[in-house]
Amino acid sequence: MLGLHHGHDQPVVFTGAMRDSTMAGPDGPANLYAAVITAADSQLRGAGTLGVLNHEIQAACHARKAHTTSPAASGEV
Repeated sequence: MLGLHHGHDQPVVFTGAMRDSTMAGPDGPANLYAAVITAADSQLRGAGTLGVLNHEIQAACHARKAHTTSPAASGEV
């Protein structure tokens, strides 16, 4: 829905985490860092709404969570 109504050049970037911070190798901090870097990247101006998980940038409209334990999202860019 946001992708349909966001009319600015700066991308909107969503992220999340699969591994909780009490587990070994939590992915939240790395995903948050990657989302901030993605939002600030001048090459992604006009890219719209994006999702960043597990070192992957995807168009939010194509990203989906397909496996309950895998930290990756599947979809197309």
